Amino acid sequence: MAAEARKREYWVDNVKVIACIFVVLGHFFQSLAGADIIADGKLFLWFNDTVYLFHIQLFFICSGYLYQKYSRVRRFSEWKRSAAKKLLNLGIPYIFFILVSWVLKSLFSSSVNSQAGSLTEALLIKPMSPYWFLLCLIMIFLITPTLKYKYEALILLAASFGARAFYMLHGSIGIKCIDSLFEQYFWFACGMALALINTEKAQKKPAATAAGALAVICFIAVSVAIFSYQINNKFILLLLSAVMCFGTILLSITLSSDDKQNRIMKFLSGYILPIFLMHTLFAAPLRALLLRFSITNPAVHIILGIIISFAGPVIAEYILNKTVILDFFVYPQKTIKRIKEGRLK
Repeated sequence: MAAEARKREYWVDNVKVIACIFVVLGHFFQSLAGADIIADGKLFLWFNDTVYLFHIQLFFICSGYLYQKYSRVRRFSEWKRSAAKKLLNLGIPYIFFILVSWVLKSLFSSSVNSQAGSLTEALLIKPMSPYWFLLCLIMIFLITPTLKYKYEALILLAASFGARAFYMLHGSIGIKCIDSLFEQYFWFACGMALALINTEKAQKKPAATAAGALAVICFIAVSVAIFSYQINNKFILLLLSAVMCFGTILLSITLSSDDKQNRIMKFLSGYILPIFLMHTLFAAPLRALLLRFSITNPAVHIILGIIISFAGPVIAEYILNKTVILDFFVYPQKTIKRIKEGRLK
């Protein structure tokens, strides 16, 4: 099966925007609780536990979907081209932003919630959030060929689920990049399998919309019950994650249009990577600055912090895009292409 010509699928963009928003909010409220600006009460703990059941999983599903649908990696020559592309596009931002975060944590150790370890540890053993996602994706791309037949998707799903079950039963090995591979490969495989299904059949179907909405409602209700009764069965939580991911994707497919996109979603979809990479780099300094001036009001921190978490990366990327060269650290391949074509403005 040859890879399809790349076209914009707005439902994928919308899912990535939703996932990005919850990633930002998850990190942001964790930082406020870590600094004792907000209480780590029941509402915070429920929210924190709940968002980690689906936000990064949605990113992996979308990555698997796009990889399978718009790539062809079945021969060694194709793997070499794909590997070089992924190492460039993901490796450069990964190394650069790990270095920036590590330097900032080292220089301002008294103002951050988590201290910087060694640089080797930060790069290879325990990558900082959210950058571990990029390293995990690189590893997945390097070991995964694209699929040709649906039965291959079933085999991949079974194998990745078996690896995930083994990990859940035997626990962490203590190396973040390996642990994340065991944890997240299943979701990437789900995305690849989804690419072999004709999603257009679900578009604009009321029954599909209702199923998606029901899945999201069930997820919220069950997550509250699980939190209330302190249920910590890993297989139940995995099933709950699947329900939320299924509901979110189905709603995005059925409520998206092929030829237009909601203005807010369209704007945010153009800045998903910068927001993902830079939100902590803006939120943490703002929090430290407010605390330096003895501003501890939670409302002030929440309002200004959320604004800067999104607006800061958007403004930064706008500036980087204008400079072209500096944008290499966010979009390496696109920057190289612009330089070769002489498009420096």
